[in-house]
Amino acid sequence: MLGAEDRITVVDSLESGYGEAYLGHTAKKMADAGESRVEIVRALADIRSRTRTYFIMESLKWLFHGGRLTGAQYFVGSVIKLNPIVWFDEAGRMTSYDKTRTIKVAKDHMRQLVADCGKNGVEAATLHWPDNLNEAQGFHAEMEEILQAPVSYTKLSCVLGVHTGPDLLGPCIIMKAS
Repeated sequence: MLGAEDRITVVDSLESGYGEAYLGHTAKKMADAGESRVEIVRALADIRSRTRTYFIMESLKWLFHGGRLTGAQYFVGSVIKLNPIVWFDEAGRMTSYDKTRTIKVAKDHMRQLVADCGKNGVEAATLHWPDNLNEAQGFHAEMEEILQAPVSYTKLSCVLGVHTGPDLLGPCIIMKAS
C-alpha cells in the first residue's frame, strides 16, 4: 500500500502487552546497531517462539461481558468455580490453556508453568496486572524466586483489561535461546 516493501517488513507479534513491546524494543535496538531487516525479522521470529504469556482471572464475568463467553458458559463456569488459564497460543489467539477449578488451583498451575518456562534460563520476564497491585506484588515475588531472575511489572492495558477484569495475573516469560 505504501510502496515500501524494500524498507518495511510487517511482523505479527502474536502477542499483546509486554511480549509485543519487547519485540518492538528489540527491533529498534537492532536497527540502531545497523542490523539488516532480514536479521531483525529472524531475531524477532526466534524471540516470538520463546515467549509465553499466560493469564488467570478471579471471575469469568469480564469474559462474558466482553463477548468471549456465552451466557450458558458463564453460568456453568461460575457455578463450578472455573478459573481458566488463558494464553496467547502459537497462532496468536487468546484462548484457554487449561480449565482449573478455584483460583488456588489456577495459581498453583501458573507457578508450575512459570517454572517450566524458566528451567533453561530467562531472557526477560514480567507480570501483567490491571488493578490488583497487592496480589501482583505477592505473585511477582514468587515469580522471581521460581525463575531466579528479575521480573518487571507491566500494568495491563485497557484493551486487555476490559476483557479480563481488574483481578488478573499475567506472567510473560521470554525463555533463553538454547
